[in-house]
Amino acid sequence: MSGPLRTHRLSVKTLILVIFIFISAGPYGVEGMVSGSGPGVALLLLLLVPVVWGGPLGLVCAELASAIPAEGGAYAWVDRGLGRFWAFQSGWWSTLSGTIDTAVYVVLAVAYANSWLGQPPFVQWSMAVGVIAVFAALNVRSLSSMAFTSVGFSVAILLPCLVLAVLGLMQWEQNPFVPLSPPGQSVLGSVGLGLTVAIWFYSGYESMSTMAGEVAEPQRVIPRALLFSIPFVIAVYVLPTVAGLAAVGRWSEWSTDSGVTLVFIASELGGPVLGGAMMVAALVSSLALYNAYLASCAR
Repeated sequence: MSGPLRTHRLSVKTLILVIFIFISAGPYGVEGMVSGSGPGVALLLLLLVPVVWGGPLGLVCAELASAIPAEGGAYAWVDRGLGRFWAFQSGWWSTLSGTIDTAVYVVLAVAYANSWLGQPPFVQWSMAVGVIAVFAALNVRSLSSMAFTSVGFSVAILLPCLVLAVLGLMQWEQNPFVPLSPPGQSVLGSVGLGLTVAIWFYSGYESMSTMAGEVAEPQRVIPRALLFSIPFVIAVYVLPTVAGLAAVGRWSEWSTDSGVTLVFIASELGGPVLGGAMMVAALVSSLALYNAYLASCAR
């Protein structure tokens, strides 16, 4: 027989950081958007997409999480509104997406770590198995373990980004919005290149709702955390990007793989200490995403 789920008392502040992990986990990945769409278009997308997509999505999830605070989140919402058939489709699509998505984060985390360690394939495989085992154990233990681990990860991600943003704004030398788009490329074409990435940057608001049945007072804490997370995530994307463009520039060389990365910008502004901290934050970001989505997708 199944009984009532064990609930965990989590504060609004804790849930804001958990939702931050679901949606963002840091500004990593913005580099390709800057060089592909141009700095002006990239920044405008980061500012406007949450107004027409991320913000409304967060508000919808906040309202539904308050009205139907059930374990399973979006599955329960679709079941209530459209019936079991479409609820099954929604749940199945989410399961497929989550299975692929979470696996990617393990690969990224091991790749980041191996860029320092230089281990052979078997050791890399063993590292991946270890990551899966550790976070599976955390999630099996309790929702609180996942949530408080996410808080620690959030601090490790946000501190280097905050220092980068402050140093970059203090060393402001150029207009970060110029040029609007790359030379020879239309503004409309630039928007088309960056829009998909921007939508992805502001997706994931429904992920917390799948655990609503295990959160004490979900109708009070989850909607509040969702509402506060919207401006918070915007700031995490926009401030480091503006700071990097204003202080370092070289927008056409921005890339996630080589050239001007956020780690490079951190090293330029704060030396090897900040650069190292930013690299660690990139690794932690992948681990944090895996930890959070393992909890959400399983449920």
